[in-house]
Amino acid sequence: MGYLALLLCTVHALVFAWNKWVDVSQFVWYTPPSFMVAVFLPIVVLLCKCVLLFPCFRKRIKKIRCGWEANTQTNQTSMTSRL
Repeated sequence: MGYLALLLCTVHALVFAWNKWVDVSQFVWYTPPSFMVAVFLPIVVLLCKCVLLFPCFRKRIKKIRCGWEANTQTNQTSMTSRL
């Protein structure tokens, strides 16, 4: 739900600033306007999330979340003694 909200907010910012993207007067001293900088980070986050949805990465992440590296069985006393 968080990524959906981020996507909707990013699309909202892109749509309402659409006419400013091509306006040359917005580029003062050849620097991008603030709305372009503000939209850059959410786009990077959404692109990284899309990359992590590829099957080759998705399977590995699912294994890590399920604890595939913890093959050794630890009993309850050893777990509490570490605390």
